[in-house]
Amino acid sequence: MRKFFFTTFLTRGGFANLPKGTKSYFRSVFKDVSKTAGQQGKKALDQAFENNFNAQSRLRTALNAVRIVGATASTVSGIIENSKSSPTNADLKSLPYLSDSKVESLGRNEAIYYKNSVSVGKPTSRRIKTLSTGPSIEKITKTTSSTSKDYQSHKKRKNLALRSGFNEKGYTFLLEDTYFSVQDYYDLFKINERFSGELKENRRDGVKDIYGAVYETHNQFKIKNRLSNFSSHIAIHLVKIHDIRANVRSLLQEIIHNSEQTIESTNGKIPADFQYSVPTIYDNSNRFGVSFQTSLNCSLSMSQKFQEKAEIVKTWESTLPPGSIWEFNLTTHLGRGIHLNRINDFCLEAPDSSIFTNLKGKIESMTTNLRKGKATQAMDDLRTYVDDLLVKRANEHPSGFVFVFEYVGDRRASIQRVKEGDIFNGYSPVELGIEFETDVTYLVNQEKEDDLLVILYF
Repeated sequence: MRKFFFTTFLTRGGFANLPKGTKSYFRSVFKDVSKTAGQQGKKALDQAFENNFNAQSRLRTALNAVRIVGATASTVSGIIENSKSSPTNADLKSLPYLSDSKVESLGRNEAIYYKNSVSVGKPTSRRIKTLSTGPSIEKITKTTSSTSKDYQSHKKRKNLALRSGFNEKGYTFLLEDTYFSVQDYYDLFKINERFSGELKENRRDGVKDIYGAVYETHNQFKIKNRLSNFSSHIAIHLVKIHDIRANVRSLLQEIIHNSEQTIESTNGKIPADFQYSVPTIYDNSNRFGVSFQTSLNCSLSMSQKFQEKAEIVKTWESTLPPGSIWEFNLTTHLGRGIHLNRINDFCLEAPDSSIFTNLKGKIESMTTNLRKGKATQAMDDLRTYVDDLLVKRANEHPSGFVFVFEYVGDRRASIQRVKEGDIFNGYSPVELGIEFETDVTYLVNQEKEDDLLVILYF
C-alpha cells in the first residue's frame, strides 16, 4: 500500500502554504472557539475550514493561471530554483553558495590533484529529514550514469576526450547522462502508474501538491590534462536553460553551425568565421557531450539565441599542468523535493518518439490537402506536428542546471613550418580526458526500494 503523508491545516507545514492573512484569521477563530462552548464553537470551526478551503482554491487557480502563462511564453525561471512554476520548493530561502577547495601533489613532475566541492540549491526541508528517521524508511543514493559503468566500449570512450588545436578554443556542451530531465523524474517516480488518480484530482480541484522526497543530486567530474609538455586552462560553466521548450541539443542547434542545419537557420548563431568545426548534434549513441572548436576570441555571448534562451549563472576555472587532474563536485540540494504535479504537467500529453518518424506522413498529408485547396487543413496538420514536437522537447528539458566546458591551451607554445622554417607563437593544443558520475539521493520504503516516498501538502 502506498504511504502518503498529510499536512493538516493545524500544523506549521499547512499554515506555510496559506494565503496572506489566513494564519491570523485562524488564530483569532480558534481563540474564539476555545472560549465558546457546544454547538456554537463547532459552527465557528466548520466555518473556518470552509473559508480556508475557498481561499486555497482561489490561490491554486491563480497559480495554475501563472503556470499556463509561463508555458505559453516559453520562458520560466527554471525547474529547480526561484520560480513559482518550479517542481521543487520555490518559497524557501536559497541555500548560500558553498565551496571547498583542496590541492595535493601527485608526486611526479609538476602534476597536481585539484579538488573542488560546491553546494547550491535549497536546504532539505524539515519534513523530509523527519521522514527519513521513521521506521521502514531508507535513504539511498542511485548512480544513474558513470564512465566506470556505462562507458567501457571504444566508441563511447572516444566521446570522453576533449580536444582543440593550435591557437584554438574548445567548447563541450554536456548531454543527457550528466543531468536530470523532466522525463527522468517522471520515470523515476513512475508517475503514470502510481499517481495518475491523485494528479487528476488535483487538476480538477487544485487542492494538494505532491512532492517526491528527493534530497539532492550530485555531479562529479575528473578532468585530466593528457599532454606531457603543456598546461591547459579549463572553465566549467553552470548554465540554466530558460526556454521551457528547449533541451541541450535543441539549444545547440540554434546557437552553433552544425551538420543538421539548413540555410535558413543561421540567424542568431555564433558567427561562422569564429567557428572552426561543424559537429553532429543528434547522434543518439552520444549521450555525454557535443564538442566544437572556435577562434580564441569567440564567446557564447556572440550567439543572440544563447543570450535569449540560456544564462551562465556561475563559472569555475583551473589551469592544469601536464598530467594534472581536476576533480569537480557539484551537489544540488532540492528543498521539499521534486514537485510531481509540475512534472506531470510537462509530461501529461507528451507523445512518444514516433512523432519524429511520422514527419514524412505529415508532409504527404499537408501536400495532398494543399493540392485539393484545403489550406486550412494543411496548416492544422503542421500546427499539430509542431505542437507535439514542442511537448516532446519539454519532456527533455533539464530539471536543473547543465554544464558547458570551455578550454584553451598553454600560451607559451610555438610551431614551425617545416619547409620554410617559419616559427609561429600561440596557444598549444588541448587534450583532456574526462571521467564522470551522476547520482540522485531519495527516500524509499525498505520493503520495496522502487517505492519512492512522497509528501502531500494541502
